Amino acid sequence: MATWLLVASILALVPVGLRVARAVDERRRAATLQGLLATFGPAAASAQEDSRRLVGWYPIAMAGRKLFPEAFRELDAATGGPFPFAKRHLEAAHARCTADWLAWERSHEADHALRAAAVEDEIARMGGQTSPLLRTRR
Repeated sequence: MATWLLVASILALVPVGLRVARAVDERRRAATLQGLLATFGPAAASAQEDSRRLVGWYPIAMAGRKLFPEAFRELDAATGGPFPFAKRHLEAAHARCTADWLAWERSHEADHALRAAAVEDEIARMGGQTSPLLRTRR
């Protein structure tokens, strides 16, 4: 009789234990999602402002995807694309970096052309008689 009472008590506690386990899992899941949002939300915003930040954050995000695949799947579903950096973010960052580099290249080329013209002008004013130093500035 005591054995049956013990078995009945244990069986009555099983659903309670399962509910507790589900609640713990749900809290862990929510904490993981909140942590990822808190970490990568600002990172995604700052990477959109400065493409160089994307270079730093992207490998960390990829490591996070490997460590927490289920959480990232949920975040991807909630945000409508790969979280925190969608392909469009990568393409926009690439376009900005390329545009910045091209602008620098044009500026550098214009500066070089201006300096070369100044040296050529100075050589012409000297009647072709130049010092070795001036010739090297060409």
